[in-house]
Amino acid sequence: NFYGTLGTIFKVIVIIHLLLYIPGDFVIMRSSILNFFNTNVTTLPDSIYLIITLGSLAAITIVACLLLTINSESITLSIVLDLTGGIAGSLTSFTIPGAIGLKLLWHDNDKRWKSLLLLTFGAVIPFLVVYGELLSY
Repeated sequence: NFYGTLGTIFKVIVIIHLLLYIPGDFVIMRSSILNFFNTNVTTLPDSIYLIITLGSLAAITIVACLLLTINSESITLSIVLDLTGGIAGSLTSFTIPGAIGLKLLWHDNDKRWKSLLLLTFGAVIPFLVVYGELLSY
């Protein structure tokens, strides 16, 4: 956590960044959810599009409210940063390279097992991050 005047300035900068970044990120999240279910956004009825949008916003709001009820507001920002950094970091550092390695190097037995190990490690790390966060607070 950051304390004092400089810490407060840093927190305000992070919050402004998140407020400006999250709407663009939300559009990508909604599009990814629809792509997961093989749904084309342009042919989706307005009612379903609205339900998906409001449901996603509700899920994000519920998580934020739960974080506020768990701890004081000074710790909540650090929890969010720890979780997002730990999960996204493991995906970009281990899971995605392992999956790409499996796809591209499938015929090379040695590299296939190394890619599989990297992918497995990357799949386990997000759960360990969440578990570690729960234990630390």
